Amino acid sequence: MAACRQCNQTFEVAAEDLAFYDSISPSFAGKKYPIPAPKMCPQCRLQRRMAFRNERKLYTRKSDLSGRSIISNYSPDKPHKIYDQDEWWSDAWDPLGYGRDFDFSRTFNEQFRGLVETVPQVSLVNKSGENSYYTNFAIFVRNCYLVFGAGNDEDCMYGKYIVDSKDCVDNLAIYSCELCYEGVASEGCYQCRYFLNSRNCSDCLMVDSCLSCKNCIACFGLVSKEYYYLNTFVGKERFEELKKEYEYLTAKKVAFLREQLDVLKGPLPHRQAQTYGCENCTGDNVYNSKNCHHVFDAKECEDSKYLNFSPKTKNSYDIIFCAPDGVEFSYNLCSVLSLKNAMSNYLVWNGSDIYYSLSCHSCNSIFGCVGLHNKQYCIFNKQYSKEEYEILVGRIIEHMQKTGEWGEFFDYSVSPFGYNETVAEEYFPLNKDQVLALDAKWHEECDEQIDGAPVDEIPEDIRSVDDEILKKVLHCEVSGRPYKITPQELKFYRNMKLPLPRRHHDERHLNRIALHNPYTLFDRSCGKCGKAIQTTYTELRAKVVYCEACYLAKVY
Repeated sequence: MAACRQCNQTFEVAAEDLAFYDSISPSFAGKKYPIPAPKMCPQCRLQRRMAFRNERKLYTRKSDLSGRSIISNYSPDKPHKIYDQDEWWSDAWDPLGYGRDFDFSRTFNEQFRGLVETVPQVSLVNKSGENSYYTNFAIFVRNCYLVFGAGNDEDCMYGKYIVDSKDCVDNLAIYSCELCYEGVASEGCYQCRYFLNSRNCSDCLMVDSCLSCKNCIACFGLVSKEYYYLNTFVGKERFEELKKEYEYLTAKKVAFLREQLDVLKGPLPHRQAQTYGCENCTGDNVYNSKNCHHVFDAKECEDSKYLNFSPKTKNSYDIIFCAPDGVEFSYNLCSVLSLKNAMSNYLVWNGSDIYYSLSCHSCNSIFGCVGLHNKQYCIFNKQYSKEEYEILVGRIIEHMQKTGEWGEFFDYSVSPFGYNETVAEEYFPLNKDQVLALDAKWHEECDEQIDGAPVDEIPEDIRSVDDEILKKVLHCEVSGRPYKITPQELKFYRNMKLPLPRRHHDERHLNRIALHNPYTLFDRSCGKCGKAIQTTYTELRAKVVYCEACYLAKVY
């Protein structure tokens, strides 16, 4: 057992963990440099990596290259140079022009922070998108708006971690869904509204933990059922009456159904974990994976530990946000894809043997670099021969071993963003004093003061909404923040017969996070056989939890 240097809680470093760190320890100039056991617990390590990723806080500012007005996740008061997406990816500037020597009298993090603040950064993190400028951390998307952490999507709006989906609005952590609204932690659903922890369902409304169901309303834990209401079979004729009653939804109807579902599922057994097609896995919302532990929202992973939102990852630890393509033999990564033999990187795509770098793409064998494309044997953005590179990297690692930095992720101070701008604030909320105590940054936000219509002026039924709503600025019923309805959005609500949202899209996102189980495993006992289990359900979320075997025996 070890004590976390951040929270002081004890945590286990198992023999298999030490074997993993040894297996990925790199060699330079014929010498192996062991990766030590982590100094922080898994939750604090996750928190620190999350503090580098600003998905949702977008600002209007000027490009530091062209001077034109752009949208960026870097606020105008940041010290960084920011180029628009097409400018940053172009040949209009040379990242090697910012190269510098490593100073062995200073820490790595201190020097790297200076390099990050000097090398131009991209305004938004998107690639291969079409008509999807207002997205971030999105790749291969078309006609998408305000989706964050998205891959291979079309006509999607207001969502996070949306993969291989089409015509979906207001969702969190969904795979391969179509014509869906307000879904959380689900896969393969079609024309569903208000659903959670469900898979391969169609034409369902307000369902939770359902599998392969069709035409169900306000149901929990059903498998391969049709024409069910509140977990009771009502037949096709009665169901058609209920379907017509809830065909056009209003806020009151949604609230009523949610209340009914909460009452229904309270005493019912919950499945230990939403894992499907898995072997020897722990975590939640894991699909077709093998030998993975403490893994969440992942698919097709193998022999890995401490993963979040990272499909197709193998033989790796401490990886977050790597959709749609994962990594191999890697450690301590955030917002990367298609890497092999990599450690302690943020926003690095496509390459191998990359260490302590940021915003580098299609590179191999680089160390401590920022903003490089198609480079090899570079250190602090300076070019070396292979022999020079390996000798100098070895010296730098030995220096980092002395300062205690080797094997750790970047310090909080290296992050370009205020802690309260990042994903960390969503899952590990802190006040300003707590943030500054971590040596992280805090962003002072300005209130949006825009006159607009109150939500009580919004019609309850979408049939009463005309196109004049597109000209209005609405005010969130919770935060008071202004928001607007877009034409694409209004068309979706009309087609799906949904009420207009009465909350700002950021508030709706926080509501979905609250529905999603936490990324923590709790020790509990199976409510049926009594054996010890690990689950993401606290006792407040579920009174009764069954182990996998007992749950399957009861439900199937």
